[in-house]
Amino acid sequence: MTEPYAEDQIASLIQMLNFLCAANQGLKWIAGHEQLDSEKGSRQQMIPRLQVYRKRDPGPAFPVG
Repeated sequence: MTEPYAEDQIASLIQMLNFLCAANQGLKWIAGHEQLDSEKGSRQQMIPRLQVYRKRDPGPAFPVG
């Protein structure tokens, strides 16, 4: 979880997110695994199909901003 992400990997992610946003004009948010963690007591706990086991990625090495 501490290894930095490769520049090509981040560039591919940005390209995919741009595609998803363009293809789904009504898209309001894209959740990462850590946001769907069923043990965080978040809104997702009320929606059983969104509950997942503990996920830690993308992790602290993910570039934010």
